[in-house]
Amino acid sequence: MHRSGVREACPGCEQDHTLAWDDGGITCECNIGPLCKHHHIVKHLTGWRLQQPEPGTFTWHTPAGRSYSTGPAQY
Repeated sequence: MHRSGVREACPGCEQDHTLAWDDGGITCECNIGPLCKHHHIVKHLTGWRLQQPEPGTFTWHTPAGRSYSTGPAQY
């Protein structure tokens, strides 16, 4: 399993709802992704936003207005 935005394997990652369950996010492959503790914390900071346009593909939006996308490793 790989963390969102990190290229090495992460056995201790946390499964996170991309759209929080409390905000109407569902528990399914389309809304769950692995985040390391650091990225899980960052996701909840003011100005940061995470989207998952399709399972395994993540787009981070920074407070500065930049966007970074990452997807599953290609083997």
